[in-house]
Amino acid sequence: MRYIMKTIFTVVFVVFAGLLLAQIESPFGKIHHSSRDAEGNLHLRWQDYSEGIGTTTCFYNTDNSIWNSVPPELWQPGTMEALVPYSFGQRLRYRLHYSVEEMGESFAMLHSACWDTNVFPPALDKMALMGTDPEGDSLMVYHPNLDLREAFVASTQDKLYCSLRNQSGVFPTMNSLSSYNVYLAMITNIEAVNDTVAYAMIYSFNIPGLISNGLYKLGFDPQTEMPVFTRLGNIQAQVVSGSLHMACNFSDLAADPDFGYWPNASQSLMLVGATMAIDIDLPTMTPNLGLGDYGVPSVVVFQDNLYQVNVNTLPNVNVQSWNEMNKQLVMIYTDLDGDFPLIASVDPYTAPAVTAYPTDPLNPGSCVYVAQFPLDFVPDVLGYSFSDNGIDIVSGTYEPVSIEEVHQTPAAIACTIPNPFIPGKSESNIAVKGLENGLLHLQLFNLKGQKIGTLYNGKVNSNTLSIPWDGRINGKNLASGVYFLRLENGKHSINHRFVIAK
Repeated sequence: MRYIMKTIFTVVFVVFAGLLLAQIESPFGKIHHSSRDAEGNLHLRWQDYSEGIGTTTCFYNTDNSIWNSVPPELWQPGTMEALVPYSFGQRLRYRLHYSVEEMGESFAMLHSACWDTNVFPPALDKMALMGTDPEGDSLMVYHPNLDLREAFVASTQDKLYCSLRNQSGVFPTMNSLSSYNVYLAMITNIEAVNDTVAYAMIYSFNIPGLISNGLYKLGFDPQTEMPVFTRLGNIQAQVVSGSLHMACNFSDLAADPDFGYWPNASQSLMLVGATMAIDIDLPTMTPNLGLGDYGVPSVVVFQDNLYQVNVNTLPNVNVQSWNEMNKQLVMIYTDLDGDFPLIASVDPYTAPAVTAYPTDPLNPGSCVYVAQFPLDFVPDVLGYSFSDNGIDIVSGTYEPVSIEEVHQTPAAIACTIPNPFIPGKSESNIAVKGLENGLLHLQLFNLKGQKIGTLYNGKVNSNTLSIPWDGRINGKNLASGVYFLRLENGKHSINHRFVIAK
């Protein structure tokens, strides 16, 4: 009995909530949106951290209708984009679902399907599918009633919903006077993982002195070698059209001190459906537990991605500064609707146009944008154009400095690097020329201006230098995205922008 119990609780409470979770890093960043473009679509973009592993799907609905899917596409290295149809005034929600298979196990990370009001039982096409589980993959006990196939999740501000589907399409809780089935929606606060307790919405037969329908804190008593079911609150539970629906209050979970803070910093919980068989030894009234099946362990982000605009508000753009040393035009972009620009361009009269990029990719709808020009650029009047929909243009001009003044202080050094830089494929050398004898500092920065590492720090005795680099810092591969090389030599310094792509 002790071995069986330890097996069950190790698998259900430790593996599900801890070890499997540790293998999942966030595959996507926060989703951002443009305004409605000429084709009637919102552009949804997010940073992609999956490195090509797994599958990401974008879902959307309008006015609390059913969810539709749209395949995302690569917009630029490290960023994905999905086009979602939208009409002004609609209440649009959108979410992402990421799935991956590692070591023969499937995992998922997804946004919950968020609702405005509590409705029970829920409609499956208005919920988020966590994952599909193979048929016949039982652990200790097999029966079609215990063989889980699909699990769904949804939420409102105060309630958590979980729905399960099994192989048989029925969910009997009593097989005989001594044999019962238990269906669980396991819940774990990923920021307060505890290897001795777990939480679950439980649907089962009312077994006096042991268990009934409800929200439970599950533990294991090492003295008695028995499971401990501590009831935390009631649940709603109903079987409709071959699906088991359960719902509980977030407040009942948060009230237990072992659950941890909720909402937590990541707004995330780990959910997984599971089944158990309980056989009662009638002479001793001792329960014997056997683990039936478990579904796809899923990290669920309870972030309501909601967009509702009656009419587009154009962004506001102001030039903050011109950096003559780095040849950067710095602009402040603000959009009251949080829309990022589909057009962000700076067009000199005497040189090709340059795209401006946000310094804070996590908040591109309201942040500083920087247009980086070549280091030999002689500035003239700069015309900037921004548009959050690709139709209506906000424009202006800026004259950073006179031509005569610029010619007095030309750049003395130059740098070249493959752009885009593809680790393992690009020539792994950074070429620097125009150096003077003395110290050379070559440092790497991300788009936020944060220092990533130092590529060279030492004396040079030649006007040229070739610095080998494989795209790694401290032995770790850098993520795809935009970076800056900063060179300092004597009285001269330059910034060189490039892209890492994989």
